Amino acid sequence: MSTIAMRPQAATAEIQSYCEMLKPKAEAKAERTFGVYVAKTFITKVWEGTTYLVKVHVGGEEYVHLNVFKNPFTSPQKLGLLSIQTGKKLNDPLQF
Repeated sequence: MSTIAMRPQAATAEIQSYCEMLKPKAEAKAERTFGVYVAKTFITKVWEGTTYLVKVHVGGEEYVHLNVFKNPFTSPQKLGLLSIQTGKKLNDPLQF
């Protein structure tokens, strides 16, 4: 059974660190570099690991949504960038 946190939570230092670790992959998928890269909010889905959907400010009025998977079954636990949604705005909702 999966658990989904539908109400966005303020990004924590841990969420920001996940985003920082995945920044090179996010930039590669978006085919651009991000001067600003600050996690703002996130929601989670738990099922055989934790999936985070994170709203990241990338400058001006632009945001991206990162779909991040944390695998608890590997040692050390591994993070993966499942997808990135570009061209988002502050008010665009986080939706799995």
